[in-house]
Amino acid sequence: MNNWNTVGALFGVQAGGGGVGGSLPLGGGDAMTQFRTAERMKDKQMEMVRQDPMVKRDIAEFNKALEKAESPEELLQNPRTLEFVLRGLGMADQIGNDALARKAILSDPNDKEGLANRLQDKRYKDAAKMFNFAELGLEGIKNPEVKNKFIASYTQQRYEEKLAETNPAIPDAMAFQREAKERDFSNPYDVLGDPLIRRVVTTALGLPEQIAIQSVEAQARAITSRMDLKDLNDPKFVEKFTQRFLMNDKRAGQQAGGMGGAGGAGGAWQTSLLGGVQGAQGGLPGVGGLPGAGGGFSSGGGGILV
Repeated sequence: MNNWNTVGALFGVQAGGGGVGGSLPLGGGDAMTQFRTAERMKDKQMEMVRQDPMVKRDIAEFNKALEKAESPEELLQNPRTLEFVLRGLGMADQIGNDALARKAILSDPNDKEGLANRLQDKRYKDAAKMFNFAELGLEGIKNPEVKNKFIASYTQQRYEEKLAETNPAIPDAMAFQREAKERDFSNPYDVLGDPLIRRVVTTALGLPEQIAIQSVEAQARAITSRMDLKDLNDPKFVEKFTQRFLMNDKRAGQQAGGMGGAGGAGGAWQTSLLGGVQGAQGGLPGVGGLPGAGGGFSSGGGGILV
């Protein structure tokens, strides 16, 4: 079982496309139908990704680099290892920002003036807190439970990137539903600080991409004037909100750039997989009647708050 087509045949799934393996087919129909298909086939398709030779190679290289490294700085100095780490964190969209990513992840999450705490992209703070390299060195990530969960998160990201090659909205919807279960997004600035959540929420609300040029305060008001964020604690609301997002998103059919690109999940933080790491160490209220959007606005990148 050393190629994608063989794995696909084993599970009765037709493989296609290029890059790492082939795309994960979701069949015809609208985005909601594709979403349901992806949910139904997830276990089989995840196994296809786990068995992909290049995914296995990446995991083996990460384990080897972790064994050889004598410090977090040395571990992240290797570009391939840093790419693996960023993907596992759900931050594939930050691949290429090596200097910033390395410095932020290595920074002390308890230092209010540290880089991770000054970046608009709050995923860096979450990453610094999860690894806690500043205090634990490599011991945290070398913990077998932590390492295994992190590798599982990397595999999840690869799976979602493959889904995105068929329809980028599908992995966004999956990640959004996981996030809503694990995190409290009642603060609009938490929504704006997470590119994935921001994209889903603004798209579902019909807000245009151009809102990104407005002040953060104006963006927050645009969201809270259209919905009560506390409703994201209600699973039924989240389900309907996800449907609205899938209906409004216009990216279906566009290619997401393959698994070497920015990632289909748009940098989603894999809370459901990584949440336990630190421990080891009817109508749509407030949304109805809004026009469809042309897609969520883009991430603000690694800008520093002032």
